[in-house]
Amino acid sequence: MCPDDTKRHAREALYASAALIALLGLLKQFAAGELAQKIGFTIAAAFQLYLPLWLLSRHGQRARDYGLHMHGSVGAPLALLRRRCLVAARGRERGRPGRRALLKLSYLLAPYAHRARFEPTTFWHDLRQTGLLIAVTFPPFAVGHHFWQLWLAHHAHRHAHYAFHLPADLTELLLINLLLVALPEELFYRGFVQTRLLAAWPPWLTRFGVPVGWAILVSSALFALGHYAGEWGNPARLGPFFPALLFAAMRARSGSIMGAVIYHGLSNVFSETLRSGYTFS
Repeated sequence: MCPDDTKRHAREALYASAALIALLGLLKQFAAGELAQKIGFTIAAAFQLYLPLWLLSRHGQRARDYGLHMHGSVGAPLALLRRRCLVAARGRERGRPGRRALLKLSYLLAPYAHRARFEPTTFWHDLRQTGLLIAVTFPPFAVGHHFWQLWLAHHAHRHAHYAFHLPADLTELLLINLLLVALPEELFYRGFVQTRLLAAWPPWLTRFGVPVGWAILVSSALFALGHYAGEWGNPARLGPFFPALLFAAMRARSGSIMGAVIYHGLSNVFSETLRSGYTFS
């Protein structure tokens, strides 16, 4: 790829990020009720899932080069579904509504499923590395979270009580945070934006397989701005900048967004599980 194309693609990623931040801010203005919030959430997730893949397909680029292959764990089943849609469409008569729907679905799946195959060796290696990181980081986070809750209670002149219990909607929490939160965000920010910015802005240095430079900082800042615009609209929601640096390192070291997706989603669920155990009096 020539330098002009690299810079143009980086600008495209920045424009897409700006459009997402504007969309999140706009959706927040209309999220007055629970239904409106769910619709807005779905629109934002769809934007992050499909736009990058459509842009890659438009430029003839491979999802694998952006770490979106996830070792085939998602792409391979979608590739199988796409092949079956095409076979079923060919078996139907021309002009029938069912045939048209099958062809449309196969077209929508194409960016996700193109030449996807399951890669067990790299899949399990990435999974083990993610599990190790969880084992190392979750316990100190739980301790820090507990003292943070005590500090909040103290300054509110209240007493904090903690009793561990799993949320009643744990399965729903896992599905939402892995598939509708972590997957869209990691695909968009770490897969698409980070990769394009790294190509245009080479890192200052690389340590332990992690590039350090403007690309990582800017993509992490855009991630934080997206949370600020789309969730609470207060400066505290810029905090995701710091975990974004860790997600960026995971994506860079493994060459895939899979580990970042799993760690991101489980971190959200773990945090919510801890928070739900506190009562204040």
